[in-house]
Amino acid sequence: MAIAHVVHDLRPRADTLADRDATRQLAATLGVPFFEVEVRCADHAGNREAVARRLRYDALEQIARHEGFPFVAVGHHADDQLETVLMRLLRGSGPAGLAGIAPIRRLSAQSEARLLRPMMGLSRADCQSLCRDASWSWREDATNADASRVRAALRSHVVPALLKIRPDAAIRVAAAARTQRATARLIVASASAAFANVAKRSGALLWDRAPLASLAPIVLGELLRQAHRELCSRGQDRLSAAGLKPIIRALRQPGGRERTWTIAGCAFRLTRERLSISPSVPDSTKPTRQSRRR
Repeated sequence: MAIAHVVHDLRPRADTLADRDATRQLAATLGVPFFEVEVRCADHAGNREAVARRLRYDALEQIARHEGFPFVAVGHHADDQLETVLMRLLRGSGPAGLAGIAPIRRLSAQSEARLLRPMMGLSRADCQSLCRDASWSWREDATNADASRVRAALRSHVVPALLKIRPDAAIRVAAAARTQRATARLIVASASAAFANVAKRSGALLWDRAPLASLAPIVLGELLRQAHRELCSRGQDRLSAAGLKPIIRALRQPGGRERTWTIAGCAFRLTRERLSISPSVPDSTKPTRQSRRR
């Protein structure tokens, strides 16, 4: 067992190091090794929170691999799950998104270590109470109060109102997220069964159209995402439900003219008989459609 802390460059240096020192003191009190890694989010393009999260887990994975730890446990709790589900609900996410934060997963596709979230069944108040009982001071990241961020705004304004109406809201939403995760697994399994009927030709994936047309739209969406992952290593975050909707609608309608959509590095081509998906060059972040009579 060991305790690790990742130092970011997102806050004033003094605040960041104070949290680091508190974590180091906890490790000393418990008599376990302490590991520290510093990452620079400013050196990377993109959303700073997303960059920080990726770098943080990369750093934890490196520690786990170097030290031979099979598990990395982090402190997400039911209130974090509630905030995540609310954020994804506002985006219009489906079951996979509404499943929220996974309680266990691989640290990365290449890692053997598992990321654990053992406190997902506890509320923030429960966690704070545990700290008090253990004579340990709860530390709060000051950026959590920045209501210009969606998560912080929900935490400051929406979650307290929900907890006033239903004190166990976080625990109940965490349970609902588990149900959504089970639903998402069923959708993935159905899409995988349809994916198994694929034919491959000259770098393209091909399916007979008729069997696909009978599938539920949500299963078709997952099938298209699986095909994209098979063909393109990047751009999955640009494969939105809104972008796939015209393809799914056309696929489920009988007949029609030949059409091609280019989304997130893949060309989706639909004829009367077939659906084919292949890498597109150049990449396009916006769906385009070309039509011609057969």
